[in-house]
Amino acid sequence: MKRTVLLTSLLLFSILTYGQLSFKGIVKGLESVGYSIDTDSKNTIKPSGNWYNTRAKATMFHGTVDTIPTAKLISITNYYIRGKKAILPRTYGRAAIQEWTFTDTTESNYALNCITKNNSIVLERIHKAPWTVLQSGNKLYFILTGGTYMRDELKKLESELRKGIEKEN
Repeated sequence: MKRTVLLTSLLLFSILTYGQLSFKGIVKGLESVGYSIDTDSKNTIKPSGNWYNTRAKATMFHGTVDTIPTAKLISITNYYIRGKKAILPRTYGRAAIQEWTFTDTTESNYALNCITKNNSIVLERIHKAPWTVLQSGNKLYFILTGGTYMRDELKKLESELRKGIEKEN
């Protein structure tokens, strides 16, 4: 009995670890455009504390903006990245890259719809800096930049992230 539980636990651990390692690999791929992972920046966020719902509830649009149901959101993994070269004097690019894992593709489609159906004024109030979202199966990938100075850099990051996601699939 103990051996079965141990093997099951090891199998579950290896599946979860593999998923995190592949996401880390995708984020490491951003080094080709001059960004590296900040030391010890990986963290896991509770699904109920996701940035979108938290900020949507804090704006004046609370009640008119659909929030994302978190019951089907399994995990959120977050990495912070930082540019190696200055974009402006003494200003380095920075962003958070998040991977949201849902139970199935239908749930990730619904979450993506909730986010993208809002008009630009509402989305700007929720996250003022440039950001984007990509979908791959049951996962959503967010690039949340540090400010408007990252507008041009966002396109490079999105392109590289898209390549990394396609390579993993």
